[in-house]
Amino acid sequence: MAIMTRNFNEYDFGDPAEAAETAKEKPDPAIPGKADEVPEVVVDLLPEREAEQLADTVMRQEEEERQTEFYRVLGRLLDQMIQKRRQEERSRRVDEAIRRHQQSRREAAATLEQKGKRTKAKRDHRNNG
Repeated sequence: MAIMTRNFNEYDFGDPAEAAETAKEKPDPAIPGKADEVPEVVVDLLPEREAEQLADTVMRQEEEERQTEFYRVLGRLLDQMIQKRRQEERSRRVDEAIRRHQQSRREAAATLEQKGKRTKAKRDHRNNG
């Protein structure tokens, strides 16, 4: 006797009574099996309540897997956002430092130019006066 398996991912277990009936249907061969498959013979032998509990357990496990994957992706996105913000803040600080340095150089050049003009004006005044 061949043991047939059923993939519980392909059914909607909204109503437990329907879940027991649905568990007796044959699986779609186009949908590949997963690790959460239960042999059909076992499902048929289980009382209705145990079949419902099994379906609930499978659904809970699938939901936990989806939540785990969701939080893993969310965590990765948050890490990327934090890293991007840190890089932007660092770039902003570097830009500010460059601007301050350039401003200091302009001020130093202007000061030297002013001193040069004063010295030249004093020399011209002495020579002409």
